[in-house]
Amino acid sequence: MKQFMEVAPNEYHEIFQTKRVVQSDERYSFTEYYYACPNYGANSWRRYENMDYTNGVRSIVNEDMLETMPKPCYINTKEDVLEAFKDSKYGSLDDIVDSLINNETTMFDQTSALAEFLKSTTHREYNGLNDSNLVWSDITKILSIFNPTACPKNEGQIAMFLTHKDKLRDRVSTMKGGKAIRRMFAHLTNQHIASMTEDWIEQSKPRDFELVYSEDAVDFVTAYEHSTVSYRNPRLASERKNLATSCMQQIGRHDDYDCEGTYYSVGEAYASGDFGILYVKDKKNHIAGRVVIGIHRRGVDVAYVHQSMYGACEQSLDMMKEHLDWMGSTFHGESHRQWHGLKLAVLGDVHDPIVPYVDGEYRCDLIRNDGKQYFVLNDDGEYSLTETDGTLSHGHTCDHCGELEDDMCTTPCGESFCRYCYDDNYTTCEVTDNQIHNEDSVYAHMIVGKDANGEEIVREVDIHMDEAVYIEFSEEYWYIGDCSLHEPTQEYIPNRLWDDYIECYEHDQAEKETA
Repeated sequence: MKQFMEVAPNEYHEIFQTKRVVQSDERYSFTEYYYACPNYGANSWRRYENMDYTNGVRSIVNEDMLETMPKPCYINTKEDVLEAFKDSKYGSLDDIVDSLINNETTMFDQTSALAEFLKSTTHREYNGLNDSNLVWSDITKILSIFNPTACPKNEGQIAMFLTHKDKLRDRVSTMKGGKAIRRMFAHLTNQHIASMTEDWIEQSKPRDFELVYSEDAVDFVTAYEHSTVSYRNPRLASERKNLATSCMQQIGRHDDYDCEGTYYSVGEAYASGDFGILYVKDKKNHIAGRVVIGIHRRGVDVAYVHQSMYGACEQSLDMMKEHLDWMGSTFHGESHRQWHGLKLAVLGDVHDPIVPYVDGEYRCDLIRNDGKQYFVLNDDGEYSLTETDGTLSHGHTCDHCGELEDDMCTTPCGESFCRYCYDDNYTTCEVTDNQIHNEDSVYAHMIVGKDANGEEIVREVDIHMDEAVYIEFSEEYWYIGDCSLHEPTQEYIPNRLWDDYIECYEHDQAEKETA
């Protein structure tokens, strides 16, 4: 495991000490002397026996000083780096050490566009690995032995040394970007390799896209109904989603059941004047991305709120994000309810309209505005927008079973339960009349009144466990209000069983005294 000291390009080389090179499997170790030379930039090492004083290199120690040094300086490269080299089939461990030490004739150009790309993406992907703390200087060591360069004549391809023998012969191989990245960073996961490859394709071979913003129904139809471009596996997050997984892409239906009426795309419902569509297309009008933007108009002020962007590649997502930032649009999280009050157009029969699925579990009510009918988004409306087939749902979604029901109840915790789930999980405390969860209730004996003869009436009732006490004497629960505390034993005793308990208690005490 070998780590090489950092030397700034203009730093004077007054570094001269014993370096012990230790093989990672510790089968053997050997000692060599090296010095750093600023003429060759950072991380340049030469063997002591080949020292050239004509380059201005001067020793600051002598052999006697070396003997008095407290300990040698170990040169260790992080194990992750060595493992990457080993997986890459570059050569033996000695070949790797030799390339790193004698990396003077072929230096990696850190100023190129490829270098800048690898600097940002590779560092990002390494940070995504567990227990990896590789920094740019470590990554540079990997790149320095392969010396990758972009091919100007072949977009997206990379030329590099594949092995140590190739480097000694100055023989380069040209290959696709993804294959080259995998060869250099073989120990990264497939996910990390795919992410880096996608980024490289986007940078080296950008596609000719056009960005369109509109509030017209025809553009909503275009964004939702047209065919999509080929996918390039973009990085995803809550604000960035894959167009291939969109449940609303190319979803629509006819306004009658015999499929002879007008066909509506679910996207048209947004063309109410309260929404805009931002989409990306190529020259063939194939869709590369889309995002719906809510528009809040308050007099002369306009506020934009967008939901998740759906893209086929990193390029289209970045184009939309840049435009949204320019508009000043804010991201609509699924729980933020920032589309409240906005309207959807009614498509087809008002009794069976074509509507989109709307993120955020929105509900809606049918309203009339300026002679037209709309569905206005809200939190507790009559209808639900949770179906992905373009249909409008009645009722509310139960927070417990997930089913859509008309008869709903609100729990003490504020959840919305259907009647069946509510009755199955909650009951009424007979003492406080409060609703309590079944896990907090017990069946307990309770005096509920007297009969015609003046005898107490005892029933088992549902009460909160805090209102009940377990009676060991009778092995049953009782309402604590119908019990009294027996001081000597600190036990609660039902009042109607008090005499029997005292008799048993005194009898036990007498037997103990006799014994």
